[in-house]
Amino acid sequence: MNLIDFLLVNFCNGLLGAVLLVAGYKVFDLLTPGWDFADVFKKNTITNGGVVIAAFLVGLAIVIASTAG
Repeated sequence: MNLIDFLLVNFCNGLLGAVLLVAGYKVFDLLTPGWDFADVFKKNTITNGGVVIAAFLVGLAIVIASTAG
């Protein structure tokens, strides 16, 4: 495999991971209709909702990265 193919495959893999992470966030947003995520992110302090969202996104990113093989 030459360098161009290697970089193209890694770029596509990263793009797929980012798309899956955004899709997971949207599903999490749909499953929790009582939370206003934009409101949680606009606050200048660390809130419990922000910690839960961050933990979910980190966990989802780990799962996506581990399946990339």
